Amino acid sequence: MVSYTFALVLTVVSDDAGNAVPGPVNGTLGPYSAALKARLSQYWDAVSGGRVQVDWKPDAPLQVMQTMKQWTDLTPRDKIAQARAQARAQNLIPDGTEVILVANDADTPRAVTPADSSPYVHRTFLTPATVAHELGHYFEWRGSRRWGHADVARDFFRDEYADRTCIMGGEGDKFSFQDALIPALAGEPFATRSGPGMNPALVDQCGWLDPSAPLVAVIDPVALGQVTLQPWRGAPRTDASGGAPVVAILDGRALDDGRLYVCIREATGWDRGFASPFLTTPTGEPHKQLCVYLSTLSGDSLLLASGSATPGTTATLGRVPLRVTVVASTPEGVTIRVDDSPWRGSYALEGVECAPGAQVATAAWGVTADAYVIDGGGKVRYNHFNGHGWEHKPWPLIDGVTCDPLGGIAAVARHGGLVEVFVTDLSGAVHRMQRRDRTWSPTWEALPGGGLGPQSSLAATRINDDHLLLCGVRPDGQISRVEVGDAGTLANWVSAPPMAMSHVAATPDDAARGRIYAVAARNPDRSVWATPDLASPDPMSWGAVGTLAFEGERPPAATRMLGGGEVVIVGTDPVRLLSWTGTDWIVDEFGPTPRDPAGGLAVMSRVDESLDVLYIDSAGAVQVSPWSRRKDFAPAWTQYDSEATVVLQAGTGHFVRAASGGGGGMGADGEVIGEWERLRMLECQTVIINAGETRRLVVFQTHSGHYVGAVGGGGSHVIAEAIQAGPWETFYLKPLPGSAPGVGPVTIGCIDEAHYWSAVGGGGAALAADKSDPKEWEKFIFLVVP
Repeated sequence: MVSYTFALVLTVVSDDAGNAVPGPVNGTLGPYSAALKARLSQYWDAVSGGRVQVDWKPDAPLQVMQTMKQWTDLTPRDKIAQARAQARAQNLIPDGTEVILVANDADTPRAVTPADSSPYVHRTFLTPATVAHELGHYFEWRGSRRWGHADVARDFFRDEYADRTCIMGGEGDKFSFQDALIPALAGEPFATRSGPGMNPALVDQCGWLDPSAPLVAVIDPVALGQVTLQPWRGAPRTDASGGAPVVAILDGRALDDGRLYVCIREATGWDRGFASPFLTTPTGEPHKQLCVYLSTLSGDSLLLASGSATPGTTATLGRVPLRVTVVASTPEGVTIRVDDSPWRGSYALEGVECAPGAQVATAAWGVTADAYVIDGGGKVRYNHFNGHGWEHKPWPLIDGVTCDPLGGIAAVARHGGLVEVFVTDLSGAVHRMQRRDRTWSPTWEALPGGGLGPQSSLAATRINDDHLLLCGVRPDGQISRVEVGDAGTLANWVSAPPMAMSHVAATPDDAARGRIYAVAARNPDRSVWATPDLASPDPMSWGAVGTLAFEGERPPAATRMLGGGEVVIVGTDPVRLLSWTGTDWIVDEFGPTPRDPAGGLAVMSRVDESLDVLYIDSAGAVQVSPWSRRKDFAPAWTQYDSEATVVLQAGTGHFVRAASGGGGGMGADGEVIGEWERLRMLECQTVIINAGETRRLVVFQTHSGHYVGAVGGGGSHVIAEAIQAGPWETFYLKPLPGSAPGVGPVTIGCIDEAHYWSAVGGGGAALAADKSDPKEWEKFIFLVVP
């Protein structure tokens, strides 16, 4: 056991005349202090499994002999050091006592623990949960020389502080509870918030979780398998014996050697604030929750899955190709099984409402892609995935044509500079819209012929840079096909080999100028067919695709997987994936995908051996469902919250601008607001971090369509060369004290969380990203402009 001794040092600040400046709370803490400290000692004894003993010295009221301006100009680290030195000089605390600085002053309220220092907590945030959070950083740093927060996994970035199951999540969101054993102070409704416990990933980071210790199970990364777990209440004590393990750990299956932790949380003790639709299980036990966490190189933990530990429940892990299934739950413990799972779950894209039986189409080039739907009003809408996130909420309208809400839609990228989308109107006529280099055609173009209907299934695939194959199912069930180029259809529509079909899909085939897949309208033995048949490339015949047979008209989707072969997705229940090995079709199943049997499917491959499947669910929402066995695969399921056009102004009055409008360097030398100075800002999320601070996760795009990035993720210079957004192109925009909405001032932090944008010389020169301590050069006026 390691003993730590702390003292609460309560500071007030003097004015120029040496008189104390009243803070937000008058007087000392009184009995609240004793109750607060007792609960914190109990908390860390439980969380550490008895490895840490927290002792306390008497509170030390301290008047800091500085002006308020001098005090507010100090960093939290400097404030702590100064308060510690003054308190020791005045014999308020003995040597060897660590300081928790409680700032009772008019400075901006915050709570923070600098690396290799101790907690700083503004008096207005002095709750057991907040102080425990900051002490968590203190213990993390001493256990691993790094510290982090409890986040929730997202693609490329994370929902910071969003893990509600851990004390290291954000105050106000995590599953804290009102502690009746601590008397509340008047006017402070959250003064008694305590808990929840710390998750196993961060307990491990503190150095308190030994894989060889009792009550810790280690899952074989190859064999996987099952284990029975009793609820997690903190690190198991070193003298623990008997009973089921409290946590299962798994190495070697996640990116960057991250460790997985599987545990059961129970709504008792420090976790009794856990939200639940019911208080007990059917057997009368407290509600249990399955939680899976991942450690990261940054020191943060990621919550990958959380849900009721009910037998039969399955949790997919998103960025890790595994699933965890609850097998049984008894008073002795919850039995879980870990299996391989290339299916990563589903994520809803917001901002459009479709009929449950609506169709969906995708067009992908590189790691970027478009998605297209016909909404419930018969209008065509689209969204764009820029390699990092889906850019639009709501989905923009492509006006000029009205369709049946259940009508056919298809899309294809002949090359990166040309995307085409096809629909049938209310009369069954086919229309085409093109987007060349980010610019839409002025009108929809009608393509003659085809004999299609308003609800005909459509498919399109690239043949080469000049031509594509377009096909559709006629009302009589036969399939018509035609090649299309810049000038329109290149010949008359022709019929595919005769066979009654309900839905169609297509993939490239150089020799046959496109392969058509279709679902038979009526065939009791085989339901999915292709022409030309992969096993017998005769363009005049249909060949069965695998052995699937099902009733009803189910839509297919097909593509050629990068780094692999042909794949066909079939809208059965569950959705099935058919993959061509070169000699045979193999079948995989997705997990639960609630959808109308006729609801549309689309599939794209942006990364080798990986897929993103889009489907319309039973509520008419567009879902993204990734599939990959790769542990480094990043699913395409991030969506931005909003977008705006902004201008950033440096201290000298110069504006941040992209040289030549983008494609090269970035500077802070613009003299007037023009196209080069206007940046499209895509906002991923606004993060409310512990103790109420906010920062916004954003991406900037230049007039040319390039994305602004910090070379290396920070520490060097800023450029605008990327054609897709990634981690280097993701920034933290943080409003500074006194910021007005849409005005600023702000700082812009890099994804490495260590460097900030800096206008060299204060403005009029280059734009760098190499400063770690934001000062005047790192402050920008933030203007939202038309």
